[in-house]
Formats: sequence, structure tokens, C-alpha cells
Amino acid sequence: MIRRPFGQLSLVLQYATSDDSETFLRGFLGRMLFSGEEALKNTRVLSGGEKVRCMLSRMMLSGANVLLLDEPTNHLDLEAITALNKGLIKFPEVLLFASHDFEFVN
Repeated sequence: MIRRPFGQLSLVLQYATSDDSETFLRGFLGRMLFSGEEALKNTRVLSGGEKVRCMLSRMMLSGANVLLLDEPTNHLDLEAITALNKGLIKFPEVLLFASHDFEFVN
């Protein structure tokens, strides 16, 4: 059985810790290019790049000790890659990734 992780972006918030304020979470989603009403979209209407950003947001907020990413910039536009870079810079734990994207590696 295939399980959808969540039906709306607003449910990304369930992966936040209790220490995270709504302001922090809105700012985080804003850095991942989900601002205002976009944070309430149903995942069925998201584009491919938006779905990737949604899943990456969920992973970064999950409290995981390690993120393992394989070519995370594939299928993302330049704006989304910039958002991903900004989000990952603030990730406090271990990040392992494989990428051929020289700019992302830097």
C-alpha cells in the first residue's frame, strides 16, 4: 500500500518541534518558496519542483540527525535550488549528498 506523507503543505508543520514558533515555521516555508496561501495548497496540485521542495521541507523539519540526498537539485528550477541552499545551510545536523551540480556543492 502506498501511503501519502501528507495531503496539504500545512501538515508540514506537524514535523516541527514544539520549540518552533509559527513565525519560524512560516519563515522556513517562505525560504522554501511557500509563502502566504501557498503553504495551504493541497499536494495534488503541486508541480514536480514544488513537491520536491515540500518533501525537503518535511525532512529538514523532522528533527532527523542525518539527511542523505542523491542529486537533490534535479528537477528544480534556479529559484528552488537557491531556496534549497538557504534551507540546508541552516540545517544543524549531518548532511550527506551526491551531486554533479558544482554550485550546489560550493
